[in-house]
Amino acid sequence: MKCINNIGEISFLKSSYKRFVLVSKRRHIEDYGHEDDETLFVSSDWLLWQKCVAERIHCVYHETGFAAWNRNDPLESELFIQTNQWVYLDGQDATRFHDVSIGKQFNRQLQIVLWNAVKLEFCLDNLTKRFKPQEYILYDYYMPAGLIDSFEKKIIVKAVAQRYTVRFVDNFNSTEASKLDAVGASHAQKLSPPILRDRVKALYLWLFDWFSRCWCALQRRKKIVLFFTSGPLHYGLMKSFRSRNILPLFVGANMPKTLKATWYYLKCGFRLADLPRASLSRTDEHRVKEIIQTFERSWAADSNPSTPDAVVRHYIKTYIFDSKWIYKMAIEVKRNQILFARYDIAHLVVVGIGNPLERIKIELANLKGIEVDYILHGVRFHKMKYDMLCGDRFTKSMISRCLTWGKMNEIWLREVGAETKIIRTGNPGYDIFRNLRHKSNEKAENAMVLQYDLSGDDLTSPYANNLVHFVESVALLQDMGYSTIRFRPHIGHGFDRKLYNDIIEFFDLKCTIADNFTFPELIEWADITIGPVETGAFLETIASGKNYFAMCLPPNSVIKDYLKIIKIISDFTSLRHAIESHDVQDNRAVLNAFCSFDEIPYAGEKFWEVLEDAVA
Repeated sequence: MKCINNIGEISFLKSSYKRFVLVSKRRHIEDYGHEDDETLFVSSDWLLWQKCVAERIHCVYHETGFAAWNRNDPLESELFIQTNQWVYLDGQDATRFHDVSIGKQFNRQLQIVLWNAVKLEFCLDNLTKRFKPQEYILYDYYMPAGLIDSFEKKIIVKAVAQRYTVRFVDNFNSTEASKLDAVGASHAQKLSPPILRDRVKALYLWLFDWFSRCWCALQRRKKIVLFFTSGPLHYGLMKSFRSRNILPLFVGANMPKTLKATWYYLKCGFRLADLPRASLSRTDEHRVKEIIQTFERSWAADSNPSTPDAVVRHYIKTYIFDSKWIYKMAIEVKRNQILFARYDIAHLVVVGIGNPLERIKIELANLKGIEVDYILHGVRFHKMKYDMLCGDRFTKSMISRCLTWGKMNEIWLREVGAETKIIRTGNPGYDIFRNLRHKSNEKAENAMVLQYDLSGDDLTSPYANNLVHFVESVALLQDMGYSTIRFRPHIGHGFDRKLYNDIIEFFDLKCTIADNFTFPELIEWADITIGPVETGAFLETIASGKNYFAMCLPPNSVIKDYLKIIKIISDFTSLRHAIESHDVQDNRAVLNAFCSFDEIPYAGEKFWEVLEDAVA
């Protein structure tokens, strides 16, 4: 079964239709009936679209309307910054709570909502101009991995209908809505009753925090550096720590809590801090209520917002204000204030600038005059700006220094206009890969395909590329005779196992979903790996001496300088040629460009040396 990639491949589509029926499930199509060739189904589900085309049902995937997107739209580089602009009224941040911008802590969710709204409106608008319907019948309309709820979907569809004088019929049934409507429950941060495991973790952190405070009190001559890090970076920093002047303090909730890990913390001199409990005073509650009322009055006076603004405001009101999520975030601010007061922190190191758990700490550090170092958690390939690095109309960058892996990080920082000092340290987390050299089979039999799951910085890349990459890569490997194919999902970004199992069945793919292996185990097992270029797994694989075929499907917004270093493959004919001709990466050149492997042979030692200078 061949995968359909665009409207032009569907021979039986007409040039115009009397109506669009917007659907996401097979039962929506069955409910309406599909014998009428004057009806075009607009599916929000990619696999449903593939099945409909196979049955010669007149259907398009809604994202095909994205093909006409203007590739120079400012949102492509300023989405994160524009998402935050709602907090400003008359040039002042009206969401400040204890001098922290509480509104900006919801940036990650709101940028998804804003982009979903922009993209959904654009796709429907473009499909309407192409097929000229006179009527919309709405069953469902959403973006996969999005946060648009039932009411917001109707805002978008009604806005486009009004623009083109199209009749709107609401067949939306909230009980049959897509599962994405559960966003309210998940993103309002409702707390579930504690279970035994949670209580054991809480006790562990309380005890280690008590021990850490006592230890810090006895080591007053040492400078406390607070770390908020994750992944391999933990181990790289621990293995290379030799400082006599620094006391590393890690946020415990983000660290492994096994007996082996605990022994390693004690042995290396690392300490764990627990975020203390906190509550809101009457004055605090009054301030949060005042923030909510300020925006309600402001929005009431603006009765004609754009469609994306209307969607974002509804999300804020429903899931941030009405759900009391904003109150929970205010408590997080107070918990971090107590943490900073409890420990005499001299320096802060973070690996992210969008997560509220990091943003709060960065803002508090700036208020206290504490310098902040940022070391990238992953590779950045797109010209997406972040207010923490680049500032916005009313605030400056809050990052003191960027500790870069190599010149490719520095190219990205230059492209986005980062207002920060740059110091190259290499990547301490990748030191463990330097001496790994897995043996390769003489005859390649085992192949791994990684999920084509991008960071969200590439707005030009359609979600469909995720699924097309899976189908085409596995089908190609089957055709080339690979005996065992494993698919590795990106668990951290959420993974719909049922969807992928359904795709495997429909396209008759011979592969297994390998989510029960560690990634190092899969690297050792695989003879070749196919995956997106935009992932740390790319560097981890080639650092282990294995072959990685780096995919970057069009359209994309990869910074062009990167193409000079990496052999990027943009179609599956080229992928077959690269595998057959063994046209692989120059692994050492890539690792030097991204991680300074030859220039900085011991990145962990370099990192601690730079940090010593900062706190001296």
